Amino acid sequence: MCGRYNLHQTEQLKDRYQAVNQISIFPDYNRSPGTVNPVIISKYNENWILGFEWGIQKQNKLIANKRIESINNDLRLFKRCLVPINGYYEWKYHPIGKIPFYIYPKTKNLVSVAGIYYKNTETNISSYLVLTKPADKKIEKIHSRMPIFLTENNERKWLNGNYNFDFHIDNIKLEIIPVSKKVNNPQNSDPSCIKKSNEYQIFFN
Repeated sequence: MCGRYNLHQTEQLKDRYQAVNQISIFPDYNRSPGTVNPVIISKYNENWILGFEWGIQKQNKLIANKRIESINNDLRLFKRCLVPINGYYEWKYHPIGKIPFYIYPKTKNLVSVAGIYYKNTETNISSYLVLTKPADKKIEKIHSRMPIFLTENNERKWLNGNYNFDFHIDNIKLEIIPVSKKVNNPQNSDPSCIKKSNEYQIFFN
């Protein structure tokens, strides 16, 4: 699952994705569904950075994610996009309460997760969803689902519809650290959100 993520390297988007444009979006260490965030789309065989709203209303509920296993039925309604992130948050249920973790690439670089978007012709608002897959062994200790991370080589393939997913290959190595419960509130958005917390003693093999 992915219900909150960090994207603070916004000034690097144009160069990182070789986009033809740049948009003004502030760094945010705690992005949440319902907010407008940058995504990358392919248009005229060029990369464009656009601000789309995260999540789609369905039966009075804001849906932020979509399972990749069910995407084939919806691709006629949606188009593909890249969602740039620096990392994301996940919560693990524990007797002491839900513990937040920050999951990010070891390189600490800007990376992409696979997304799809839909434009409402009535409101003229474009909304996106983050695609998820069954969690890798390291992540499943926290949650059964995770976003689909794309290597730079696979980003263009995804945008062009040529990417075949192999759920068993972990192309991007991820780190996991416990973080402060302050991330539970999306209004808290600063570098301390991704700092390792000593509030709990949780270890991974």
